[in-house]
Amino acid sequence: MSQKNLIKILVALEKFQNTEFKSIEDQDAGIQKLMNIKAEIMKNTTTISDYWDCDCKENYIHPASENSCKLCNTFREDQPDSRLVEVINHSIM
Repeated sequence: MSQKNLIKILVALEKFQNTEFKSIEDQDAGIQKLMNIKAEIMKNTTTISDYWDCDCKENYIHPASENSCKLCNTFREDQPDSRLVEVINHSIM
């Protein structure tokens, strides 16, 4: 990554951190814009289709490119999309 791009990202991140959001939905929309991702708000939770959750207690977030979890034997098509906040908190993106 070039220094110019890194500076641009840091400036955008600082602006995001200094923004007062009126709702969690507004905050999630800001995250989506900052990270240039598409997510969906469902029942006050923002999910992202690029990742999904298996039934494991730990390490349950998988990229959408993985079709199954070999530890708990679940399949992508049967499981929910991951919550955006969990993907970010686990530094998966």
